Amino acid sequence: MHEEDSETAAVGAAGRTLPATASEAAELPRRIRAWGAELGFAAIGISGIDLAAAAPALLRWLQLGRHGEMDYMAKHAPLRLAPQELLPGVRTVISARLPYYPPAADAETVLADDRLGYVSRYALGRDYHRTVRGRLQKLATRLQEAAA
Repeated sequence: MHEEDSETAAVGAAGRTLPATASEAAELPRRIRAWGAELGFAAIGISGIDLAAAAPALLRWLQLGRHGEMDYMAKHAPLRLAPQELLPGVRTVISARLPYYPPAADAETVLADDRLGYVSRYALGRDYHRTVRGRLQKLATRLQEAAA
């Protein structure tokens, strides 16, 4: 991932471009990361949409079967490499990282106790997909409000 040039603006959901000035453009990545942190994301990445340099690594990763049973990774590879096909007009990609493992869960204690069953780490917390979806929606709402 690379930082977007400070002159590059993100596009709001309603098609409005934000921000209006160069100083606002320079401040926007910091604001987005702060919003992400407030929502509990471990990291926020901001990149352009030219993913040509990443294509060989993704295609090799898929060819090696590193995606396991996540068939959607291979099925949607073309969209992953061309975000503008998914959302025409997009100029910037915001990626969010949220670990599966909830901080309060104590997997080591469970694994050490032979009276207890084993549960995959990702299953120890709330449904990850719902958690991610809800937080991403809140982040999108903040971006939309900033574009208004």
